[in-house]
Amino acid sequence: MKRIICALLVFALLVPANIVAAQELAQGSPLADAVARYLESMEYEYGFDDDQMLFSYSVALGYSLEACNVLILILDDGLIVYAYPPIRADFEDSAALAKAAEFIARANYDMILGNFELDFHDGEVRYKTSAICFENVPSKEELERLIDIPPIMVNRYGDALASVLKGTSDPGSAIREAESK
Repeated sequence: MKRIICALLVFALLVPANIVAAQELAQGSPLADAVARYLESMEYEYGFDDDQMLFSYSVALGYSLEACNVLILILDDGLIVYAYPPIRADFEDSAALAKAAEFIARANYDMILGNFELDFHDGEVRYKTSAICFENVPSKEELERLIDIPPIMVNRYGDALASVLKGTSDPGSAIREAESK
């Protein structure tokens, strides 16, 4: 958790000097190089922290959420991709937190790649995909799914989650609305 909080702080302080080209990434990390090449092919402006082995960038969304932050953590044997919507559950309101948890449980049902997560300590919501790669570097198509699905899912479910958090919709109705898009 501390690693993610530090990464968010790095993301918030991103400046153009932190944007690096694929060939300047952590030496000896074919996975980081492949991720950088994919992000560059999509013309994302990203930051890379080679101490944390962490990519960060923002993705514009449709609907009312406008954008979400994306973090890609490169591990020794794989990667984790997180997308953070700009909304949080009220962790001090147990009824609101329960509704957010119900919404996330309903959203996660039958998910094939990835899942939503809710931190009960601070109300943070995120969508996560991950892959264990060992020595195999994922193909561009595999990276596309791993990297692009989290913001796509935040976009698909974000407004519905926001309506639950605001108390204007119940979790069941909000999920039906999100899944009808």
